[in-house]
Amino acid sequence: MNEFDLGWIIGFIECAGSFTKNTIIIAKNGKKYIYVTPQFFLTLSDPSAVETVQRLLRMGKITLGGRRLEIRRKEELLRFAELLSGRLKTDRRQREFESWVRLLLQWKERGSRHTSE
Repeated sequence: MNEFDLGWIIGFIECAGSFTKNTIIIAKNGKKYIYVTPQFFLTLSDPSAVETVQRLLRMGKITLGGRRLEIRRKEELLRFAELLSGRLKTDRRQREFESWVRLLLQWKERGSRHTSE
């Protein structure tokens, strides 16, 4: 991806992106297990802009009638985090991103422990 396209995408992320998490609670054998997984949403009123962002990033799924890009898959989130690292412009977004990346790395580590057993 060229720097112009990346800058265009980062502008949308700064404006309408959401670094968030999903919390899943599972009760099993009298115990409660809580799993927290990171995710990213970009919601725009223009479906063509959402499609363009998805095409340029080559990741995510479009929902909400074409108005939202959702990135939830671990390998896509890891690539996405690498792409954005050090490129966000506002302090607020950078702090949100750094917190989200910590959660993402915990999720990555948790998954690698389960697959090696």
